[in-house]
Amino acid sequence: MASELTDEEVSILEIFKPAQKFINDLEFGSSQNDVQARLKTTIENLHAVTRMINQMQLFSSNELIDDVPTSSLPFLMVPVFLGICHENVSTAIAQRAEELTKADIYFRNYLERLIGLTLLDELAFSVKRNDCAAKSAEQIRKAKIDRHRKKKELKALEDTIKRELDAVATVDEGALRDLYMTQLLFWAERAVEEIDSNAQEIEILTVMAAEIKTGQPSRSTEKKPEATPPLVTFTLTRDVQQKNVFGKGYPSIPAMTVDEWYQKRFLGGSGEHGHAHGSSQPPQSSGPAVQGSDDESEDEDAARAKAMRWDEYKDDHRRGWGNMHNKG
Repeated sequence: MASELTDEEVSILEIFKPAQKFINDLEFGSSQNDVQARLKTTIENLHAVTRMINQMQLFSSNELIDDVPTSSLPFLMVPVFLGICHENVSTAIAQRAEELTKADIYFRNYLERLIGLTLLDELAFSVKRNDCAAKSAEQIRKAKIDRHRKKKELKALEDTIKRELDAVATVDEGALRDLYMTQLLFWAERAVEEIDSNAQEIEILTVMAAEIKTGQPSRSTEKKPEATPPLVTFTLTRDVQQKNVFGKGYPSIPAMTVDEWYQKRFLGGSGEHGHAHGSSQPPQSSGPAVQGSDDESEDEDAARAKAMRWDEYKDDHRRGWGNMHNKG
């Protein structure tokens, strides 16, 4: 059965419960009106709860978590709630770092209190509280993933216990204690998460404050001009694209036509030049001479036809289209 609450504990709960509800609404995205005014009120109420806890001496420095009464467990979350409030206070940039520093102090106080009660493992959470700069990017990423998974599991467990408590008429103190312990562990993970996040934000704010003070950008934040790559000229033409596909084609621009080449190669010149180069003797009009002229004409026609076939072959078979097997 749940232990009976004293009048003082009831008085504390009347102040603590609204603050806890506001923090949960703020944490899990419920819409809030006049958040800043309610933050100020919640901070004042949590400070009042802290004074009442100290007056009642609810916690001792030499006790373990099992020694703490179930009814007193929720009040252990006061420091982490104060940290959440301070980091959500809207201020100017110059005062933002101060609010984050206050939040960091409350978060660390909360973790140290749970470590002192042996609810948290001192070695594990001392490693978690190290500065992010000492960790590699992969370690930071893995820690964030593990923390997110752990928070999700704890939140699901908290919801399950709440449903079980709502389903029974009489409150089971064991289930209620499990609920409070689960909430304490959840907020421990949140405290570690916020410590790492606030450390990075404070570093940025420090740089920004230095820039505002000096009026000049910091060397660490000043962007260096990026080297512009040189412009590359290009020509989108059909001939260039064909050369990229089929090769460079002929090694040079032709200096003469096929007919000119044929006449120079086989006739020694074109038309009348060929006759002048052939001989200075007058042409023979005898029968054997006419026969020889016919034979030469047939040879010329055959050579011309062969040259034309070769020219057509080269048009259809570009240079470099041969055996490609041994080419690099």
